[in-house]
Amino acid sequence: NIDVDAFGNGDSIFFTEFGSSSTDPYIITLTRNGDPVAFTLLGLEYDSLLTTELSLANQEGDLITDNISIGPVYGTLPIENVENATDISAFEMRTEDSTAFENIGFTNISVEALETLSVDDNTAQLLGVYPNPSNGLFTIDLGTNDIRSIQISDLNGRVISTIDTAGRLQNETIDMRATLSQGVYLVAFTSSNSTLVRRLIIN
Repeated sequence: NIDVDAFGNGDSIFFTEFGSSSTDPYIITLTRNGDPVAFTLLGLEYDSLLTTELSLANQEGDLITDNISIGPVYGTLPIENVENATDISAFEMRTEDSTAFENIGFTNISVEALETLSVDDNTAQLLGVYPNPSNGLFTIDLGTNDIRSIQISDLNGRVISTIDTAGRLQNETIDMRATLSQGVYLVAFTSSNSTLVRRLIIN
């Protein structure tokens, strides 16, 4: 329950813990006004007093980083598997060392908030991109929702394409094979009152 605005750093969370001896994972979630928010994990810094190994995993158990060795220094945990850190609802920090969380402070957990999950659940269930992963030729399912535009961007926030969906059919086939290289992209569906983001993997 930290007010991220208090740090004046956009969606950067400051979190630290010393003095609890447990190998149970720390589970980090994000809420906005009490509602759970999907997010992309951009980075996590640590200040460690010991040498140990840490892993990060998303809410499905998919590894974001696997057994990263850290020493008694200040540093940044790498995001090894970007696709597993994108459009997630939680992530957990794991260690097999019973003394690790007594001696590590976690600071500047940087995230990009994507959506409020409780807003228009019917919309969230109907909207989609398939096939996913894709070679760049994919179909966007608009369902029966009042979607006004679709924006495709990379994980650095660079907008690659904006599609005006006014008057379009429920299913729209998009060919971006010449535009999108291999990687993970964000597809934002914007209606009159909300925006919902889906992850698109190009292989």
